[in-house]
Amino acid sequence: MIHELYFPGCETARNKIETLKRCDHVFCISENTQRDLCQILDFPIEKTTVTHLSYQDFSQYIETKNNSFLKDKPYFLYVGNRGGYKNFSALLEAYSVSPYLRNNSKIVAFGGGEFSEDESSQIKSLGLNRDQIVPANGPDSMLGIAYAGALAFIYPSQYEGFGIPPLEAMSANCPVICSNSSSLPEVVGDAALLFDPLNVDELRYRMEEIASSTEVRDKLNDFAKERLKLFSWEECAKKTLHAYERILQF
Repeated sequence: MIHELYFPGCETARNKIETLKRCDHVFCISENTQRDLCQILDFPIEKTTVTHLSYQDFSQYIETKNNSFLKDKPYFLYVGNRGGYKNFSALLEAYSVSPYLRNNSKIVAFGGGEFSEDESSQIKSLGLNRDQIVPANGPDSMLGIAYAGALAFIYPSQYEGFGIPPLEAMSANCPVICSNSSSLPEVVGDAALLFDPLNVDELRYRMEEIASSTEVRDKLNDFAKERLKLFSWEECAKKTLHAYERILQF
């Protein structure tokens, strides 16, 4: 199964390319991954199957919305690893240049551990502090509460093979602001506000838009309910099994 592609010079990429040469069939977790695989590595599309992933359902935490662990100000939620292509630094920059966001909201970075020295340095250089940019870690139950209580979930990644966290956020009735890169538009459809991950000002605008409008947030949540119906682990398993059966016939 192919999740994403790597830069040709790295060892992981070389190993993956050698493996692909011996494959009878490849499962791709998005149409974007399939397209990249076939275009960049000249892999035959007829030897691929797209099997969209699904998500962990956090809908049970919607009722905890008013019991959030941050009670003093609304917050934007970021989840997971913050390094490199995940583009957390762009989120910090977008927040820092908006007096409206700085005065009326915080950012919670859930998971990914404590801030690194480089992250702490960037936070300080942008004139921000740890009261505005809050690290948090904990079990899935705490993550569910974080999703449900957030003003919005932000996913600024520059590249993903699929993108599960936006769907998790939607399941908790949390509006989504999402990068328009790679597989992400394919996953979120019209149920998220999209932005160019290389354009900090565009992200700032999206954050201000969603923070200032209950109507926008409610509209996204309505779209999300329909979007989530397109993804299930049962459907993923059915497509995988069907592909196995088809391959074994040859």
